Amino acid sequence: MIFFRVCIFLLSFWAIQSFGQEPDSLLLVKKSQFLLDLSHRPGSFTLNDAPPNSIAIVHAPKMMERGQQLLKSNNQLYIHFAGGGLLYQLQEPKETDSILVFKRLDRTENDGYNFAAFLFANGDDIYNIGGYGFWKSNGTLRKFNKDDQEWDVAPLNEEIFLPGISSIIWYDQQTAKLYAPYQQKVNAGLIDKEQKSQLIKDVHVLDLKNFQWKLLGKINDKALELLQNSSVHTATNQGLLVATEDDVYLVDYQNNKISKIHNSSYAQSLTRLGNQYLRYYYQGTLYLYNTTNHQYDSLLVNQKAFVPTGIPVWEKDSTWIWMILGLAMVLFAGWLLYDYFRKKKKPIYIQEQIGSQIKINFTETERSLIKLLLEKYKEGNTATIHEINYVLGTKDKNMGMQKKVRSDVINSINEKYNYLSQDQTLLIQSFRSETDKRYFEYLIKKEQASKIEKWIIND
Repeated sequence: MIFFRVCIFLLSFWAIQSFGQEPDSLLLVKKSQFLLDLSHRPGSFTLNDAPPNSIAIVHAPKMMERGQQLLKSNNQLYIHFAGGGLLYQLQEPKETDSILVFKRLDRTENDGYNFAAFLFANGDDIYNIGGYGFWKSNGTLRKFNKDDQEWDVAPLNEEIFLPGISSIIWYDQQTAKLYAPYQQKVNAGLIDKEQKSQLIKDVHVLDLKNFQWKLLGKINDKALELLQNSSVHTATNQGLLVATEDDVYLVDYQNNKISKIHNSSYAQSLTRLGNQYLRYYYQGTLYLYNTTNHQYDSLLVNQKAFVPTGIPVWEKDSTWIWMILGLAMVLFAGWLLYDYFRKKKKPIYIQEQIGSQIKINFTETERSLIKLLLEKYKEGNTATIHEINYVLGTKDKNMGMQKKVRSDVINSINEKYNYLSQDQTLLIQSFRSETDKRYFEYLIKKEQASKIEKWIIND
């Protein structure tokens, strides 16, 4: 026992020596059944990004704020740090040990170039691809060279920019193929907003046998919405397990289909799994480990219970073009009918009409929202969903009620404005946030600001 304590002290002292200077040479991790089970599972697993210092306690300043990832590759278990190439391998533990020791493998010095990169293993080879750093996203594939202890570029036939949400990428171990549901190009060095952040709806697959990207088609809009608006994504052997508020979906990239289970309780159990929960799927079970309280748990996943939704992940280009043309014709015809009947119908919200002058009755709630957006316009900013919910008095309501009230008020304002201005321009416009595509931001543009301000003052 004394010898064991001396060894622990020496290992801890060795690790602490790196504080304030180079990255730690050794990482000491509390021994847990979760990690032992994971290290003995056959195959490869990449666990979701964990918060800083949640798996291993580190001392080097540049590592203390970095997310940590667990990677199981064949018979080896690794810890990888986000945003660089730091890679540590588990040393074979003894039964009497109470800690696990991870030894640094890499000798890389470059750092900060691949935040949110996708980490995976193909056999004994370790890769990471894409990510963001130095004000740009990239589509570079990097392979860890165990001989040189460096990360080398693995050349591809083209550069495909991966999504900013790396957890929606899926790697199929059986076929050695990596699926990217869309591209997201970011270049903060450009002035134009459209060029600064671009979302390209092309679905690609990378074959690791020949390092060739192949275009599969355009992502289905419902599939895109599902992937972007869901908070929990977990890889299985048949695709990506995705949870929303009421449903659990299985996004099967290989067979181009999406299935679901309608079970609110099951869905909420998954949506509560924040990044403090390490998780991986193995043979019909989702294994969970809470890095905060060290609880080890599991959740059954009955893949046979999933029912096809009829929604594909992607659609072939030719089919998509015909669908767009048909939809455009239907929308155009619908717009013509709507415009015809709108002009003939007297709006129910006209308060009074004297001669040619019409006065519109904006409610106090509508006036408050318009004033908020006018203030944001003058500051050169947009309004967030949280700010709008506060003005509408729904900040303490559930998400469904917030969305309904917000939609009703904005639609009413836009309808009244259209009647006043006699055109089809929306007063309140929305677009997806550049920082988080799951949320919208709202604004009033310059062309409409002066008109509505005058009408509000005179109302």
